Amino acid sequence: QQAVAPHQTICIVSHGQVSQGVLALLKEGRIDNFPRYAQPNASYSVLDLAGDKCVTLRWGIATHLLKLL
Repeated sequence: QQAVAPHQTICIVSHGQVSQGVLALLKEGRIDNFPRYAQPNASYSVLDLAGDKCVTLRWGIATHLLKLL
């Protein structure tokens, strides 16, 4: 039997509206508040999934784009 690590990090890359829908489902279990989870283009978010709870640690971060200006 394979042991499961207590904490794993993953990266998911997608279009913004896909992220919105997935995050709405993770946070609320439905997509009724879909617009609430909008984020800037090319931004990233950091979430912690523990059991059946999704905690937002950082949301819609786009400060890395300032270096391009």
